[in-house]
Amino acid sequence: MDSPFPHDPPSRYAYPPADPDAMEPDIDAMLDGALGSYGQTDEGPDGDFRNEDVRLLAQAWANEKQAPELLPYEDQLVGDLTEMVQNQLQLIEAVQEENSDQAFLAMLYQHEVERVKFVLRSYLKTRLRKLERHVLWYTASNDYQVRMAPGERAFAARYRALFTSHMQRACLNHLPESLRALDDTNGNVSMSK
Repeated sequence: MDSPFPHDPPSRYAYPPADPDAMEPDIDAMLDGALGSYGQTDEGPDGDFRNEDVRLLAQAWANEKQAPELLPYEDQLVGDLTEMVQNQLQLIEAVQEENSDQAFLAMLYQHEVERVKFVLRSYLKTRLRKLERHVLWYTASNDYQVRMAPGERAFAARYRALFTSHMQRACLNHLPESLRALDDTNGNVSMSK
């Protein structure tokens, strides 16, 4: 094939073929069995490792973000992933103490742990954000109380007390006595629902 330019320089990006075994470390050998050691990971059809709990938590986070109301708390899933993160952190420490040559492997583990922690924190923050926005509604209904984790119920009770106290001092104390209630029902319509 002739070039339209008489003095076309050779491509500076054309590297000579190299022996891939000599150039790159064997990642598969480094990761062999390590990610599956916790017992919750399975090898996918394309040969990579997948953790079903992480996928389920990401789905629960997406559902929680899109749902207008508080969904049931994924207690088992959050507990399993919290335990997995703790075990992976111990594994990272063991790999770093065992051999400083495996810094790359420890870095891979650390990135995966940070990814799981991000999804876990985001799921919990989404739930707390919903509680903060509609604390009077969620704490008044028994149906929503059973959807909360024990920590969320305690948070909602404390937040409701703070919110009520703030509203009393900032606004309601300046209104006539008959209009000072936060849980007023006028014409069978509740203020908080």
